[in-house]
Amino acid sequence: MSLSYREIITRLRGRSLDYYLQSPYAIAFSLSKRQLLPLVNLLKAQKAPTLEQVKPLLLCDLSVEIKSMAENFSQGEAITNEDAAQRATQAAEDILKSDEANSTSSASPNIVNRNRFPDVDFLPADEIRPVGDTGGTTLVLVGKEQGSNAPVVALSYTNDPASEDLFAVPLYELLNHSQDPINLPGLK
Repeated sequence: MSLSYREIITRLRGRSLDYYLQSPYAIAFSLSKRQLLPLVNLLKAQKAPTLEQVKPLLLCDLSVEIKSMAENFSQGEAITNEDAAQRATQAAEDILKSDEANSTSSASPNIVNRNRFPDVDFLPADEIRPVGDTGGTTLVLVGKEQGSNAPVVALSYTNDPASEDLFAVPLYELLNHSQDPINLPGLK
């Protein structure tokens, strides 16, 4: 299974609480509604939870897939919930290690309107930094226009802007159209 962070989170968000509760992992470890409901709610409430935060849900989802695949390929031979849970744990560890490696790389962040700015040099994820705020929301520097070196910023709603979908806007446009005061102490 080779899914990106976004694909995994989207997949987990698409599952119901009952789905998780009936998974081999939840059954094997007697996970209750009280234990899983806060994680399901976290998925709904937080735009970009880490995979570590929702690891039990990932384990439940993987255990369902592993058990289904094992039973399909073994021609009806049953796999226990404990075996599925154990295999899910190993698969989750591999995914988390891969996600950790990917999150420490300097890959480009997801700028949803990147194609609107062919003349902007976007920063790698590890160089995106807060430069101010507007209306209580953090502004992060995501790039500079070629030639003029004018800053291009985005609103960030989490502590990890590189992991969220960002909508870029030239700072001069934001200054002209914002209804809220803009504070830029981090822009030099």
